[in-house]
Amino acid sequence: MKPFSTINVLTPPRSRNRRVLPRPLYDDANDRGKHMRNVESLAAEVQKPFAEVIPLYEDTLARLKAKAVITDYLPILVSKRVKFIILQSQF
Repeated sequence: MKPFSTINVLTPPRSRNRRVLPRPLYDDANDRGKHMRNVESLAAEVQKPFAEVIPLYEDTLARLKAKAVITDYLPILVSKRVKFIILQSQF
């Protein structure tokens, strides 16, 4: 065993070097349905067609889900971010 003074404290732990695999966008059919209902209500709220909102929603969902530890609130967070992006682009 090495003496304490010779341990390299600048070397990151091995867990930081792990490659994170992308998660599937939807966990199951129920999760997909929940998100689709969310997109429909968001499209109606911002008065944009569903086909215009869904790509932005799914892109935002993928980016947030990749970093999320707790995914229960993702529909709310994604909707708020997409709504903000759409409303900012109208000005």
